[in-house]
Amino acid sequence: MKNISFCETDEYDYGIVVDEVNLESIKSPFKQSIISIPSGAISPLDQHEVKETWLIMSGYGSLTCNDTPKPLKKGDAVFFESFDTHQVTNESSEVMKIISTWWM
Repeated sequence: MKNISFCETDEYDYGIVVDEVNLESIKSPFKQSIISIPSGAISPLDQHEVKETWLIMSGYGSLTCNDTPKPLKKGDAVFFESFDTHQVTNESSEVMKIISTWWM
C-alpha cells in the first residue's frame, strides 16, 4: 500500500470545486478527481480529447451530453467518449459529488 494525496484544489464559478488525486507517484495510466457542485449550480460546458467516467456519489440533477438531457442521481455511472460535450446541473439541496476518472 502507498498513500497518495490530492493536487492543489481548483475552484470555478458558482462554487464548483475540483480536487484532483495526485497519481504521478504511482505512474497511473489514468487521472482521477472529485468534483463538488453546490446546490443549484451548473458546471461549465466541457469537451476534451480524453475519455471519462463519472460516478455520482451524492445529489441529483440533469446531465446534458451532446445536447441530450437526462436525469442523473446518486449511484449512477456515465461514460463520455472523446469530444462528447457535457454539462451537469445540481437540482438537489445537497452538494453533488462526482468521482471523475479519465484517460486517453
